[in-house]
Amino acid sequence: MNWGFDTNAIHAGGQSQGDGVPTAIPIVQSASFSYDTATALEDVFAGRQRGYVYSRISNPTVTALEERFVALENGRAGVAFSSGMAAISATIESLCEAGDHLVASAGLFGGTLALFDEVLSRRGISVTWVDVTRHDDWKQAIQTNTRLLFVEAISNPRLDVADIPQLSAIATQYGVPLVVDNTLTTPYLGSLREMGAHVVVHCLGKYSSGSGSSVGGIAVDLGIFDWSTCQSKLVQVASKRFGAFGWVAALKKGVATHTGACLSPINAYFIMMGLESLSLRMARHCENALVLAKALADHPLVESVTYPGLPQHPHRAFVDQWYGGRGGAIVTLATRSKSDAFSWIDSLRLIRNASNLGDAKTLMIHPASTIYREASPDRRAMAGVTDTTLRLSVGIETVSDLLDDLFNRRAS
Repeated sequence: MNWGFDTNAIHAGGQSQGDGVPTAIPIVQSASFSYDTATALEDVFAGRQRGYVYSRISNPTVTALEERFVALENGRAGVAFSSGMAAISATIESLCEAGDHLVASAGLFGGTLALFDEVLSRRGISVTWVDVTRHDDWKQAIQTNTRLLFVEAISNPRLDVADIPQLSAIATQYGVPLVVDNTLTTPYLGSLREMGAHVVVHCLGKYSSGSGSSVGGIAVDLGIFDWSTCQSKLVQVASKRFGAFGWVAALKKGVATHTGACLSPINAYFIMMGLESLSLRMARHCENALVLAKALADHPLVESVTYPGLPQHPHRAFVDQWYGGRGGAIVTLATRSKSDAFSWIDSLRLIRNASNLGDAKTLMIHPASTIYREASPDRRAMAGVTDTTLRLSVGIETVSDLLDDLFNRRAS
């Protein structure tokens, strides 16, 4: 069906017709699925008949979420995972093996930095870090064994905005896929497929869920990369059998099924419920974030404010062109000192001190002492994190209440 974004967010995936059909996607909380005959189960295992056998491999509730999210991204197919980190890890493992290389943007989220630094190195996969804005450096970093380029659409917490069309052109020139973490922008703010991204990954426990109740992830093939040309041996084998679905088949059968990072049906259900209001929430998130970013420039504890929706942000032109002028819902603040940052957090009564983001509730955190606590000074600098940095994940509360809390204006 050629539905609009909001209709897909509510109706895409797992729909059936008939009397007495539930209006909500059922939670199929079962480990396994039985069949009347041995032949029927054999046919499902052999791929001759579609069906479910074990929830580590696939589950009807999870399939419904995958179909709904693929519709929102206007993609070809996708695979859901137990977390966003699992989606990133599996994506890389499907494209790389020991001895391979990838190029990544500096300033990635702390968990992704740790994955690339600590886990990929043990697997024999090397990484070259490049400033997201220095496109010639991306070209120079690509080697004969490079298998992908990795970037965040808007980086967390540095808040660089990637020029995805330009990076897509570079990736296409060298015959490798561009993988984009789209968690902070979501499919609602802009179409990464139109920008030229080849694969998108998401942490679904952020804006997609919206309530901070669930953890999940997904990787989606946007349908514009020719996987028959991919240098991954796993994808090459899968492409010969599954054609255009070669990468998703490699990801699903060659990685996800065997490593067991499956999404639980109950989390898939909660995330789908969140997706129904994604556009409404993201509009409010961005609206509130812009108000706070402008106001916080005059806060006595603030030295500087970074927000992609502000006119002075160096990448504001990308925000205007690709995201309709909406800069997302993260504001990064530089305070005068670490002690000022801590005392400000301690003074808050409405805003929560927590490490998540994308919640309906506004959250503030001191990244250097938490998320980046184990990172080296160089890695912190890459991410734009210092002892004076605060990250504000702006929620959807009444914005005047948020301003009152940030400026400690207490009601009598």
